[in-house]
Amino acid sequence: MMKYAFLALIAMLFIFQEAASSGKPSNSTNSSGRPSNSSVNNTGFIKPDNSSYRFNASNPFNGFQFHKPGQAPKPGSREAQLEKHAKIRIQAMLKRLPSEVLEKLTDANFTQNLTLSELAKVPVEVFRILKPEVIQNLPTSMIKSIANKLFRGQSAVLAHFLKLTTKEVFLNMIQQTSILFTASKKSIPKDYSAAIIAAAKVHYGNANKWNLDLLRKLRLPQFFNGFSPQDFAKIPTLVWKTILSSPDHSKVVGEMLRNADKGQRIAIIQAAVRAFGKPNTWTISQSSQFKFRSYILLPYMDVKYLKLLSNSYVAAFVKTYFKTPGVAATLPREAGNIIISKLSKVWGNPKTWNKTLINQIGVLRKVLPLSALKNLPANTLRDTFTDLGKQSLKAAQRAALGKRAIEVYGNPKNWTAADLSNIGSIAKSVGRSSLLQLNRSVVLDSISSLSTVNFDRQNGRIMLNHIKQATSDTWGKVKSWTSSHVKQLGSLVTGLSTSDFDQLSKSTIQDSLSTLKTHVKSLRKVARRKIIKKLGSDFRTMLANISDFVQDIPFRNLTDITFGNLDATGDSQPNWSKGQALKLINLYLDEYGDISNTSSSNYGFENIRKMGSLVTGMTHANLSQLPFDGCIDTLTVLTARTDWSIGQIKVLYRMFKACMAITSAQNFSSITTDDLTAAGQVLSFLTPEEIGNMTNATCREAIRTIGSSGNFDGSHILAYQRRLDAALRCYEKNNNKNFTDDDILSFGKLVCGMQVAHIKRIPNDVLSNHLYSICRLRCLSSTLKKEIANRTKMAVGYPVNMANPMQALPSETVRDLGPCLDGFTSAELNKLNPETIRFSADSFNGEKFLAATKAVIVAKYFETYNVTRRRRATSTVTSYDILSLGSDLSTGLTVNDINNMDNATFADSVETLGNASLSKDQIYALAARAKQYWGSLDHFGPDTISALGIIMTGFNSSDIAKLNLTDSDAISALGEQSWDSSQLTELIARIKNNYAGSDVATWTADHFLAVKNMIAGLSTSDLSKIDQQAYENAADTIGVVPGMSLAQLQQLCSKAKGSFGSTVSTWETASVRTAGVALGMLLILNFYFTFLLGGCDSADLSSLSNDAINAMKANAIKNFPGSQLAKFTSAQIGQFDESQASAITATQKSSLSSAQVQALNQAQQGDNYVSDSSTSAPSATTAPALATTKTSAATAIRAGLSLVASIVIAITML
Repeated sequence: MMKYAFLALIAMLFIFQEAASSGKPSNSTNSSGRPSNSSVNNTGFIKPDNSSYRFNASNPFNGFQFHKPGQAPKPGSREAQLEKHAKIRIQAMLKRLPSEVLEKLTDANFTQNLTLSELAKVPVEVFRILKPEVIQNLPTSMIKSIANKLFRGQSAVLAHFLKLTTKEVFLNMIQQTSILFTASKKSIPKDYSAAIIAAAKVHYGNANKWNLDLLRKLRLPQFFNGFSPQDFAKIPTLVWKTILSSPDHSKVVGEMLRNADKGQRIAIIQAAVRAFGKPNTWTISQSSQFKFRSYILLPYMDVKYLKLLSNSYVAAFVKTYFKTPGVAATLPREAGNIIISKLSKVWGNPKTWNKTLINQIGVLRKVLPLSALKNLPANTLRDTFTDLGKQSLKAAQRAALGKRAIEVYGNPKNWTAADLSNIGSIAKSVGRSSLLQLNRSVVLDSISSLSTVNFDRQNGRIMLNHIKQATSDTWGKVKSWTSSHVKQLGSLVTGLSTSDFDQLSKSTIQDSLSTLKTHVKSLRKVARRKIIKKLGSDFRTMLANISDFVQDIPFRNLTDITFGNLDATGDSQPNWSKGQALKLINLYLDEYGDISNTSSSNYGFENIRKMGSLVTGMTHANLSQLPFDGCIDTLTVLTARTDWSIGQIKVLYRMFKACMAITSAQNFSSITTDDLTAAGQVLSFLTPEEIGNMTNATCREAIRTIGSSGNFDGSHILAYQRRLDAALRCYEKNNNKNFTDDDILSFGKLVCGMQVAHIKRIPNDVLSNHLYSICRLRCLSSTLKKEIANRTKMAVGYPVNMANPMQALPSETVRDLGPCLDGFTSAELNKLNPETIRFSADSFNGEKFLAATKAVIVAKYFETYNVTRRRRATSTVTSYDILSLGSDLSTGLTVNDINNMDNATFADSVETLGNASLSKDQIYALAARAKQYWGSLDHFGPDTISALGIIMTGFNSSDIAKLNLTDSDAISALGEQSWDSSQLTELIARIKNNYAGSDVATWTADHFLAVKNMIAGLSTSDLSKIDQQAYENAADTIGVVPGMSLAQLQQLCSKAKGSFGSTVSTWETASVRTAGVALGMLLILNFYFTFLLGGCDSADLSSLSNDAINAMKANAIKNFPGSQLAKFTSAQIGQFDESQASAITATQKSSLSSAQVQALNQAQQGDNYVSDSSTSAPSATTAPALATTKTSAATAIRAGLSLVASIVIAITML
């Protein structure tokens, strides 16, 4: 009561003062009525000399408003929590502002006087509490400056400002925003666009009231990502008709479709269908073009709509529009297959197409069938090689074109520079022997073309050697090369050897970074580390420029990096590794302070965005303690990343619920589709109950998002099944109704949660439309593959050939089935037409099949072909066949196939086979072929060793003893393989004699980086001699070496202690992650022996914190001995995320108690949807308490587990 009396008194005094001042004559006034004690500056603005406004700590928000009068948020609501935290932060901001600025921000009469310098002092967040009259009186001349400021702040502030300003200023802001982002060549973030669309609804009503003129004013193309699918659906049909009838407006829609998400794309296509009828009525005659510019829709249409289009329409469309660069650049392969099929019914078989038609089909070249590529007329190919090579072709397609290139141009030794330039990227598929025959001067003259071809490392080395020889007189030796020479090489820099990089000067490397960083992933680690070493300490000042090279900065050198170095990268933070992020995030934590201070502006989304990949180094506790105020904008930044662990994503999901003030599943009834924008991939953890409480429109959008971008990697099948159950209710299919195309399209990867009964409810035409996409879901079970395969056999093959339906399956169907071929038995697969397999081979590249399926595919591939070849007495297998099958399917070759290769085939196929997961018998057979071709191993050079890859492991120790190992690249190639003990002994002897020296104490970090897996061949005496600095600089490599014995691990543990401290519990997370094997050894020794090492006793494992559990790698946990796993408490096991829990094997599970098994089962299902209680949103402080906000030392366990498999093997052999 006293409070209200006090407020009334204040109000009376205010009225009295106003009345007194209005009736009191002024001694001096100006034309605007301003008090005379104000002076006018030279800008024409009135500048108060002594503002009467003073910041009042007891009433800090006097003159501001957080909400409209009489609309205070309900206590405990999301809005109330947001307001509470915002007040804490904004009060500190207001206290620092000059009184003159505060006066102009609170009194609309003075707002026009605000200067640019004063505007610069106003924090963005303050704009969220300005009164409407203040916002509307801001100087219009400042619109550009205000736009620049607001688009650096929270989207909520932008939305608040735009909603309260006038329509004129709103449109002016739209224009300035367009100019701002166009100039920066960046797209407008989705949350900003959504803020603009939300404000537009306030000014102009909902989308169902909008017209074309307004959409033009709203600059639809730039802000389209702010529209929800429901917005697009609400735009009147008449507006869509007008848009799609206009060349300019339809072009806008085309731009939108290129960048639209699944929901937006579906809504736009459906709007067009509503406006112009079903696609089977569409035409593209000259007269119809001005009625409906449907051509912009075709590249983005769903399969069901593509199949409805007439063949003549598709042909006319492609002929008219596909030749335009950029049209259909992202066309899915399955859609392209349908279009090619329709074209063939109008233009005839693709193998007969001429140059004109090939040029017209544009991006469709990437789906030209093998039969066409193998039979196109030579003249057609000669004129289209360049364009064909630019497409993202499958290996089989490139192999076919490589073979045709030799047919068209003849022997490669006679090729001209024009020939070589014309075939472009096809050059990488002509084979090793052909590349070796090229004239070196021809290669040099073609360098501008070849520099854009992504050769593999070995073929790149061949081309580079040609260039080196051709330029020996002009460029000189590598040590004299300048950056201009390196830049000319382009992608060919991947052919540079480690010794080449050693010869290049520091200035040359530094000035060539723009070229080198583009191809960093194709360089060996030893070469990448050499580049970092060349840069010296300067690397710290060029972090943004060296890009992914930062991942090769030695762990020891990370301590040289300062917060200032990281901060200087701005919004261009490089892509750090997870281990580096764990280390470097502490620089931010030290600089910015305690994250648990939820009012701290240091952890607002601007700084979170600047942290880039380093945010992934935050612990679960760190993430859960990020400021509540502005959390939606922070979430938008965080959820855009795709490198989170499942455990971290779960924390972000809880953060999303906290931001939305969700405390129960029932609260989801108020969630809108706009609210889902910030959640993104974390929607994977929506529970069925939460989805069930959403409105129909919201739950459908949530399902589409989950189906397309949900992160379920490693999750239990229940994760799919339970969410599919919710999807069925949302789409009203939790009955016996059949599924539609839209259902399957929306469900996406949730199809993996289906039962056989669900598959039976998919009509044949719908299953056919989505066969390609469904069969390529990695989560699809063998049971579903079997049902899909059988359904397809009976629907497609049986009507044609009831006696043998498998033989009747056309190549198109087999191609679409892809991995679902695993659903057939070997007997069924053997009934497939061999030609069907041969002409489907291009689509199989990169696909994963069961071993039995691969064996039949390879056998059928050669079946008919071999009959013809035997007549010609030719080799069974050619290099073309190996390149067509690719590394995965090549593992289906028999030893007899390998023995029957001729030398040219072996030489041209060696890189493909050397990268395959071959069996021991295949490796031995290929090793024998290598000796037949190159002779004794003392003739093997670095390029040969690198090319052979895994095949090198097929040589015995007496063969290895003949190797002359002096080159870092050759040793690095050997270091990537796995060896037995006798091979390791001989390899280390060769390395000591030829490369690094007999005394390991003299070995540098570069030696260890190259030797890598062969480090396991060093004796304990050798390991004890490792130089401490060399160990630190190579710890990230040494830490992942498999096959170490206990005695060796003891020595490495000693080295790790020497670098990171004698007490393991004090090791930093990143330190232990780098040390890797050392901590793994410490843990395991404690469970197999009674003595203590480094303070680690048998209680350590059961005392590990939640952060430590969260950091464990799933692929390490699955190799943990069952007796060790049993040392975890039930609570710790319950802390596992889905991927960790699902990695546990049946053998491990048998060692657990019933309570532990129950905790494991719950963890496998996902603790966020097992029970209703999990829907409660935790507070920001529910995570485990930390003594410091730095990364907890306990999370170091993750590093130690990375090699637990090899350690366990070593122990079990004792």
